[in-house]
Amino acid sequence: MACNSSGTCTPVTSGTDNLCPVACNVSTNQYTPGQCGTASGGVGQCAPAVACPNGNVCASATECASDCSTSGRCATGSFCDGSTCHAGTTCTASPGCASGFYCDGTASCKLKLVKGANCTNDLQCSTPFCVDDVCCDTACTGACMACNLGSSPGTCSPVTSGTDNSCLPVTCSGNIITNGQCGTASGGTGQCAANACANGNVCADGSHCATDCSGTGACASGYYCDGGTCRSGSCTGPSGCASGYYCDGTCKAKLDNGVSCGNNGQCKSTFCADNVCCNSDCRGACMACNLGASPGTCSPVTSGADNLCLPVTCSGNMITNGQCGTASGGTGQCAANACADGNICLDGNQCAPDCSGTGACASGYLCVDGACQLTGP
Repeated sequence: MACNSSGTCTPVTSGTDNLCPVACNVSTNQYTPGQCGTASGGVGQCAPAVACPNGNVCASATECASDCSTSGRCATGSFCDGSTCHAGTTCTASPGCASGFYCDGTASCKLKLVKGANCTNDLQCSTPFCVDDVCCDTACTGACMACNLGSSPGTCSPVTSGTDNSCLPVTCSGNIITNGQCGTASGGTGQCAANACANGNVCADGSHCATDCSGTGACASGYYCDGGTCRSGSCTGPSGCASGYYCDGTCKAKLDNGVSCGNNGQCKSTFCADNVCCNSDCRGACMACNLGASPGTCSPVTSGADNLCLPVTCSGNMITNGQCGTASGGTGQCAANACADGNICLDGNQCAPDCSGTGACASGYLCVDGACQLTGP
């Protein structure tokens, strides 16, 4: 109220009046500016409380905030987009927010996060990648790479140990297995570990190392199979192999009878005869271990030459000429045959071609004109 020039007290409808309080209700964000307002019934009135302008909230008990940059808050029905309150109950998704801000799904847009800060999606990050739950400097794809390592959070770095699904499935080739683990980095890039099978073993299949060499006899280069165990180096003789095995650069299971062999040490029977493993040493004349009917069993030979039937001998009219004959009691025999045509031995190793020299013939023959002929009945 004010007194005019004529001395009459009249209401004031604009301007400041110290009797009108300046206040901001932080509960309702209603502001009374200390101004005069519309008169009522000839009586002046302080201007009524109004909402803080532009959707802002009270900055204190006496003033409204000019924007939401400090508190990130706006009045009900508005959301903070960086520094400006916009009408609406919430931002719904970026780019519902100003550049450099992201929508957190509530009633405000928040400043994008710096590298290494915890995050849940790419839109939250200034980098702009959310990897391994932190804001990362790159998309950080590829095996054995991570962005949340304690020594460098937010920097995509190689991982040198532990499991990585990008290193799966497990593969095994030769004697090298990649088993889903990370290994030594190369040039700042993570690598899936590729390790040699343990203890000199080789791959059992495309995804497993063998536990020993008992199945195949195979070991990695620089190892030899000693029975069921791969050992470094190479065997040098029978003593270098376990019982039941022989040395052939690697230790191999001793051979059954009838299997081709090169020496006695390769055979379970301890006998290698006629180039097969045999049930005995099979050394007698007209005996062999490689006959088709019974390989590996020492058996009599009934035909053909045998050096054990040499030298040729001739006595009376019987000659043994290095050939095998009919077996006796399962034992091979050198053949002993009568000289041809009734002749007798010329000397100790051959038959006479006729009887012209001596006139002598075998029993039952008579020398006639230099030839042996059968006598009559």
